Amino acid sequence: MKTYFYQNFNNDFPNQINLIANSYTTHGIRLLKCALPFISLYKPLEKNLKIATSLIRCYSQLSNPRNLNSVPPAFNTVLTISACVASFFNHRLSLIITNMHDLLLAIFSHADTKTEIYRLDEQNKSNPEAYAIFLQNKNKVLYLSAIKLILSIVNHIIYAQTLIKSDEQEFFLHTSLSLQFCYELFLTFLQSQKSNYPETASHLLMAIIRYHSHPNIINKKEIQELDICYKQIGLDAIVLSNRKLDWSREKYFQEPAGLIPEFNTAFDLEEEVNGEVNGLTVYEKIFQHANI
Repeated sequence: MKTYFYQNFNNDFPNQINLIANSYTTHGIRLLKCALPFISLYKPLEKNLKIATSLIRCYSQLSNPRNLNSVPPAFNTVLTISACVASFFNHRLSLIITNMHDLLLAIFSHADTKTEIYRLDEQNKSNPEAYAIFLQNKNKVLYLSAIKLILSIVNHIIYAQTLIKSDEQEFFLHTSLSLQFCYELFLTFLQSQKSNYPETASHLLMAIIRYHSHPNIINKKEIQELDICYKQIGLDAIVLSNRKLDWSREKYFQEPAGLIPEFNTAFDLEEEVNGEVNGLTVYEKIFQHANI
């Protein structure tokens, strides 16, 4: 069952507000968070990366809370530790738990943003000039935060569906990649507004990668379906020759077996149809011989 690695790496590291501005640690964490989404694309490192980020998240969330006052500490602790433990034994379960944790943090982060804005609203009323500037940005911040929350909720829910075995998994996978594309573009816009150029470039490149993930998945699905189809048809439909495809069962049995060097006997042909030929799938081998 196909899926892809995704989690909000911003939730894995200590809050940069609590770090010294312009320090090497701050810049190092920023660059690492920009690089991790691309490292996660490399399948052999996926499980090890999940274990590493789960341990880091467990440490940073429990030892240095994010000042998200509305997040229930019990939920935060249970989900963080559960994801960390699951990463050692069940990679997919760990992704599901982390996805739930990211969704919870996104919801309460938006709630905290609204609370902070309303607090600043009351605080700046005593200063007319500051309050006028604040009002200009207030609605913009609220709208952008709401849009980010909606995209994040839908994105996490659909991604969770790709991790759960179902008949509609392919549909959810394509939908999830489309949402990822939109979400990454939105994050690109947000980071560009803050002049965070490394983050802007990172999100833009990831949006391009998510967009171009669609054709690869579709092609692999088509090849798998055709492989299964050819295996089921077997000797009744597939005849390989040196130069072309011959779909006639009768013609194959009228010709000497030696004219088909890859398959000297009908038994060999049936055996190879059910497997691979020189490392190629049946589908690829057929089209190689057909010169297509």
